[in-house]
Amino acid sequence: MARLWCSSGTAACAQVNWPTLWMSWRERELREILVLPLIVGIMLVPIGLFSGALQSFFAQHGFCRPALGAQKEDLSPHYKPSP
Repeated sequence: MARLWCSSGTAACAQVNWPTLWMSWRERELREILVLPLIVGIMLVPIGLFSGALQSFFAQHGFCRPALGAQKEDLSPHYKPSP
């Protein structure tokens, strides 16, 4: 029969992050609130840069579709309508 419980030794004292264990729950919640905008910024800035670069690339190379009701004169000289 397979073992259902497996135990291992504890971490060494040097491997325990003691300051985190000594923090109160209010300090831990405050840390989460203060770090959350930084994490969101780290995630959104590259997404914004990537989407902006793609949008610029597609606009420069004529991959953008004209708006509904656009006149022929309004179209980019690079725009080639699909057959």
